[in-house]
Amino acid sequence: MSLDDALVYQPPLISPRSVLFSLPPSGVGTPHQESLLSLLVRTSRAHGVSPRLLIKEVLGSADVAISKLGYSGFFRVNAGTINGLGRYADMFVSATEKLTAHQNLRHLTLLPWRGLFPYNGQGLLARHPRWCPACLHQQHLLGQDVTFPLRWYIEVSRSCTEHMCRLEDHCPYCGKTQPYIPRFPDMGICDHCHQSLAGIRPRKEISQFQLWADDAIGDMLTRQADSEFAPSADQFRDFVRERVRSMADGNRAVFCRAVGFNDMGLTGWLTKGERPSPSQFLALCYGVNVMPTDVFFESPFPSTNTGFRLLPSKLKERKARPRPSPQRRKEWEDFLKARLIADASQSVSMIAANLGVRQTCLQYWFPELCQLLSQRHKAAIKIRSKKHQAQQSQRVKEVVKIVRADGRYPSQRQVDYVLNKEGMSLAQPHLLRAYIKALGDL
Repeated sequence: MSLDDALVYQPPLISPRSVLFSLPPSGVGTPHQESLLSLLVRTSRAHGVSPRLLIKEVLGSADVAISKLGYSGFFRVNAGTINGLGRYADMFVSATEKLTAHQNLRHLTLLPWRGLFPYNGQGLLARHPRWCPACLHQQHLLGQDVTFPLRWYIEVSRSCTEHMCRLEDHCPYCGKTQPYIPRFPDMGICDHCHQSLAGIRPRKEISQFQLWADDAIGDMLTRQADSEFAPSADQFRDFVRERVRSMADGNRAVFCRAVGFNDMGLTGWLTKGERPSPSQFLALCYGVNVMPTDVFFESPFPSTNTGFRLLPSKLKERKARPRPSPQRRKEWEDFLKARLIADASQSVSMIAANLGVRQTCLQYWFPELCQLLSQRHKAAIKIRSKKHQAQQSQRVKEVVKIVRADGRYPSQRQVDYVLNKEGMSLAQPHLLRAYIKALGDL
């Protein structure tokens, strides 16, 4: 190469390397697209680390809020909303994109539907992870990574139409449910007994209605892979108004009875600005015989009108909860007031357990009393915590003096060795501050 050529030579541009492996999500643009939780577990497996460690340490380095979520309750229960449409979904999509150099991972969650469904995700996600054992068995036979499609996490999805079997949520060996974030980077084995969740189950007859519901969910997930697809509550309301006008001559009560709703079933959506839950949305789509994404076509809406269909069964079953009698509510109210007057502080959950009811029941009927009790309980916990920390700090000072009296320098290792036997550690900020102060007082 001549000198002139060297002066004009431009080295090729190399894109910056990602912190984590940029594994391609499976099934994108199909009804079986992978969930974000599944991608995170596969990524941890590729790196040979625990999914919980990956989230706490690596994703936590990208977002300090995630680093504070490394506790058991989050991994077992709350992490399910990573696949949803709330704050955790936003946080984990952003952090994962930053660390893997992926451009758009929103479609691995239900974030594309944020403009339609309630902000709190009511009725959106299943209470526990679910899976098709035949799908897991097939992945194993083909030598594929274990993946959990997003549809398995959706509450109204209850079957696998490919293998004609019900989704499972309990280990067939130990009978336990699975955490959303497992300890071992393989979602195909039980997190408790370590047995395989895969297997061949007897084929079961699935109702035509359930088949339609699963097809409808597949339609939703296929379309949401389009970055320009953004369904909204306003579009939904416009669609409902148009169908009431064209199918029931504008009579809401007639329309509601025809699709299996009560006579006032549309009032919350059309008058109060409420949003439909996923089960309500799908029930309406079934009633007017359209697929979910047909609702969000540009106006005018699709003219296909094949008449009403009555919902044959509920998409979401709810346990019957009898309304408490006025006398019973008065007894609860008196008990709460008595606890508020008493010096001892108890949490609302403890009070509810004493009464034999759910905490949410008391919060529904007596929100102000429960709020006051909760505030007092938190204040009492704070006072006890400060007192306990003061006692621990005093113990640190004593240990420093004891080590010094033995003729040894009270190094951090020496003091920490003694404290560890008593269940304490200088890794705790308040104890480290006490240790530094004790050294300064020598």
